[in-house]
Amino acid sequence: MKMSIKRANSKQLCNTFPEVYERFFRSSEVVTSAPFSFIWFGDHSCYYGAPVVVSTLPMRVWCGLEPTSDGEVELIDYVEYDRRTNSFSEPVTPDDFVRKVVTKEVRSFIQKFASKHKVGFKIRLIFELRTSSGYNAMAAASAALGTALSLYFNLIKPE
Repeated sequence: MKMSIKRANSKQLCNTFPEVYERFFRSSEVVTSAPFSFIWFGDHSCYYGAPVVVSTLPMRVWCGLEPTSDGEVELIDYVEYDRRTNSFSEPVTPDDFVRKVVTKEVRSFIQKFASKHKVGFKIRLIFELRTSSGYNAMAAASAALGTALSLYFNLIKPE
């Protein structure tokens, strides 16, 4: 059976699925993104001083923060794009383990950088490739989340 692979990048997805991105941007005060990446070789050899060859892909993980005043941190949901069906999933609620890990790390960040303020966040994500794709989806999500928190607490400045 011949499969038709759809070519896509972030800009094309935004134009093709505006409702997905509009919902996301409407509910987020701070939005950041990070690219998926592919490691050609040397994945763990960098720990020993050897080279690593990495390429970024034209697809991103978007992280949106909605600040709350209740001090709670909640990973609300995520959607992911599937090239095979050329569609985004319905919003998915992350499993308990993922929610607990993210919540713990974000609370730790808040305590370190905003201990005087009772602030919380609702966190939403868009994966422009499936999370099981193997293109460092969780690393990209972590980078986008860390950047969003750093922007919110003025630890870095936007470009």
